[in-house]
Amino acid sequence: SAGIISYPEAGSRVEELMQSANQARHQASRYTGNYWYLLDGMIAAKLREDKWLESELSSAIQLQQLRVVFQPQYSLITKKIIGAEVLLRWHHPEFGMVPPDRFIPIAEHSSQILDIDLWVLNQACQCLAKLQELGFTEFHLSVNASATELSNPNYPKEVSRCLNHYKLSPEFFGIEITETALVELDDVARNMVKTLKEIGVEISLDDFGTGYTSLNHLAALPLDILKIDKSYTDQLLEHPKLVDSIIQLAEAFNLQVIAEGVETQAQLQELIKK
Repeated sequence: SAGIISYPEAGSRVEELMQSANQARHQASRYTGNYWYLLDGMIAAKLREDKWLESELSSAIQLQQLRVVFQPQYSLITKKIIGAEVLLRWHHPEFGMVPPDRFIPIAEHSSQILDIDLWVLNQACQCLAKLQELGFTEFHLSVNASATELSNPNYPKEVSRCLNHYKLSPEFFGIEITETALVELDDVARNMVKTLKEIGVEISLDDFGTGYTSLNHLAALPLDILKIDKSYTDQLLEHPKLVDSIIQLAEAFNLQVIAEGVETQAQLQELIKK
C-alpha cells in the first residue's frame, strides 16, 4: 500500500511533508490489498491543524481555557427550569472559541478526553453543590460521557467519588450517553450503564434518532430519560408525527422525554399540545 502527497499542498517544510506522507500511508493501509491513498491539500491542512489543536489542548485545563456552560431544561408541567445539561467550551487565546465538534474528536483520538471528562465531572458536581447551598435542592445537572469514558472501567468509581466528595445525592445527577456510542460499544456500554445505574444516578439516552438504537436496547437498559435529537425538534412544526412517535415510544418504556434545542415559541406550543 502507498500513501501519496504533493508539494507544497501537503506542507511547506520537511516535517510537515513527512507527517502528511505518514498519514496518507496510514489511510492506505486501512484497506486490505494493494491500495494507494492521495492526501489532498485540504485534508493535509486539516490534519496539521488537528495536530496543533491536540498539542494546545493538552495544556488547556492548566491554562484555564476550558469552561462549562449550561443548557437549561424546562418542565412543561411545572413551567419552571428544573435542571441543566453541562456542556464544555474551549476558548483559545489565539484561535478563539473552538467548536466542541472540532476539538472533542481530537481529544477522543488522543485519549485526552479522559482527563477532560473528569474535569467536567468535577466542575458539574461543584456547581450542583453550590446550587443546593443556594436553596435549589431539587435542581438536576447532567454531564456527557464520551465513548472513551464508557470503555473506562474506573469511570463509575470516579463518578461515585466526586458525588461523595461534594456530599451530593446521586438522584439529582445524571449521565448522558449518546445513541451512537451505545450502538458502537454495545455490550461494553450496556455493562457501564448498569454499573452507573447502581450508583443511583439518572441515565439519559442522548441524540435519540441518530444512531439506530434497537428496541432491545431500550428494553434491556435501566434508562431514565430519552432525549429527542435537535434535528427532530427542528422539524417539529413541519413533521410533528416524528416527535409524536418518539414520545409514544418513550412512554411505552416508561421513560421521561426531553426535546433538545427548543428555540422558538411555536416549537414550545407544539410540544405543550403533546
